[in-house]
Order: sequence, then C-alpha cells, then structure tokens
Amino acid sequence: MCDRDYDRYRVSSHLRRAQQSLHTTILTILFVCLWVSSAWSWQYSVSNEVRPGQTAKLTVVAPTTLKRVVVTFKSDRSKKVIRKRLRQLKSLKPTSIKFTPPQGLSHWNVEVSGQSTGGNESVIFEFDVLSAGPLAVKFFEGLSSLEEGRLVFKSERPLERIEVGAYGDQGELLWEDKLSVKTAKGKRFEATFEPREETPRRLEVKAIDTVGSWQSFRVVRWYTELPHEDVHFDSGSSKVDTDQLNKLKSVTALVQGEIERFREAMGDPKAGVDLQLYVAGYTDTVGDQVKNRKLSAERALSISRAFRALGVSLTIRYIGYGETGLLIKTGDSVDEPRNRRSAYIVANSPPSGPMFPHQGWRHLK
Repeated sequence: MCDRDYDRYRVSSHLRRAQQSLHTTILTILFVCLWVSSAWSWQYSVSNEVRPGQTAKLTVVAPTTLKRVVVTFKSDRSKKVIRKRLRQLKSLKPTSIKFTPPQGLSHWNVEVSGQSTGGNESVIFEFDVLSAGPLAVKFFEGLSSLEEGRLVFKSERPLERIEVGAYGDQGELLWEDKLSVKTAKGKRFEATFEPREETPRRLEVKAIDTVGSWQSFRVVRWYTELPHEDVHFDSGSSKVDTDQLNKLKSVTALVQGEIERFREAMGDPKAGVDLQLYVAGYTDTVGDQVKNRKLSAERALSISRAFRALGVSLTIRYIGYGETGLLIKTGDSVDEPRNRRSAYIVANSPPSGPMFPHQGWRHLK
C-alpha cells in the first residue's frame, strides 16, 4: 500500500514495494475527551498508498459509542475541507471512512468528534498518504560507468538514495555503499561512488524514493574477447576446411569457461545466462570494398555455423566489416595478413568501439 567499447551492461529489474514505511499502519492514539476520559484508547488504520484517482480508507475504532459523529479531513495539499457525517460509531467496532487524496504525497489531520453518554468527545489523527503509480526507475547504461563510479537513472518521482552492493568474478562481495542522489536534467538522477581498483562484474542496486518505495536492479558488466588462432580460408572462399576445425574447438572450450565464470559472478551455478557469442570478420584493403565486406560476412557466417556444430549453445551473432575496423592502418590495396582476421566476443550486449565501427549484427538461426 501502502540500460562503449569494453563496457556494456545488462539490467534486470525487480520491482518491490516498500515493506516498512508504506504498508498499512495500525497506530494507537489516546483519545481526547472534553469531559470524561475512558480506560480504552482509540485505534486507527489507513491505506497509506493508493493509485491516482483511487480512494483511500481510514478505519477507526472508538473506545465508546459516539453519536452524531463528524469526521473532518484537512490536507496540506488543499484548502478544501472534507467532512463526513455518521449517525454513530459503535464502541470497539471498526468503522471505515473513504476519502480521495490528491496526487502525490499529502499530509492529513483528521478530527473525529461526537457525543457519548459522558459528553462531547474528539480525537485527532495525523498521517501521510501517497497517491501515485508504482515506482518506475530506468537505468541509463550509456550514461553510466562502473569504471568512473557513475550511475544514472530516470524516475518520475524524486529519488532519495541509491544502495549498492558490488560483486566480483567469483560472486564475492567487494563492497557496499549508500549513495546520495543529485538531480540532473530530464527527470534524471545521478549517483556517484569512489571507483575501486577492481571493477565489479555485477552491481545489486536499490533505488529508493523519498517516501520509501524502492525498485531493485541487477547491473551486469560482461565483455570478453576470446584469444584464438584465426581460421585460414582459401582465396575468395568462405568454407571452413576440416583441418581448421581444431582452432574453433579450442575457442568452444573458452566459451564454456565464460559461461561458468558468469554464473560464479552471479553467485548461482544454475543462473540463467544471457551472454551471446559475437563473431566479426575482417579483410585487408586488397580488392573491392563491397566484395570484401560481403566475403567477410560470409566467412563470419561459416565460422558461426561451425561453432554451433561444435556445441556452442549461446545465441550467436555475426557481422562482416570487410576493410573497416582495420587492426593495422594501411592505404588501399595493401596486403596485410594481420588485417585478415576474426574477432570472437562473449558479452551481454553488442560490442562497440573502433574495432566495431557499426552495428547490424545478424542472428544465426
């Protein structure tokens, strides 16, 4: 009731309600008697959080029976006074009164008055009500940096603080911190932390708003370029010869090792894996640029198919860059063996940067 080169992130979001400050609270208040006090006390509960347009409900329990009851609602968000009249409040019987709070957070003073056998009696209750939709916080991966210690969010409601737990390759806790939040443009909020020597593999993040509602995120950084011996192709061919398969078998073992490391970092040996294998093909500058790009894409496709046949279970995406993304900068028509290469990346988002000059990764079906 109450989302750069070498740095990419996966965000999984789990929305939870604030368990402590916004649940229905049941409080006890000693009532004020204008004539004679009672041995019993007033009790009330209130729905502290409602959706916009919905009514909230105040439930009161009077210690004695009251007649000709007037319930007066006053809010700091409105000059309008709401009055509800009841024939009676029966002793020790819960009675509910509905009212419509304004959107946002509002503070209420509610007076309940009436007549008992002993004379006039009244009591005043104070409480807050939040009229808002569920807390929805968006994490901006492109504006955030684990290396620089910067996290950027967007939220329709003000954020009060960010709580962070940082974990390493084996899932071990590296550090924890509570971060203050500063407001940026466009309903964005930025939290910073002191960068450590070891960049964490994952962050467990909790964004908490000013009324205690919170939303949690898991931010995972995963990018590994696998070392390998490049497959040799015959001139103009995209066929992976049988004598080249051992080069790919060794990479297949590295892929499996990345999966295991990922699960260790998640702290769960059975954790689901959203890693993907990215296969990029490149050529030197000899020949026609268009033909080189087509040939490099065909070779990347052949390598991807070979990986699948060798048992790689990850989603595989491939692309051909041809003469773009040169490892060794050369002029046109230069035979440079080091530029005739492939790159194999295990990551949880598409690689970017100078070696990956454009997107357009294709999915191996």
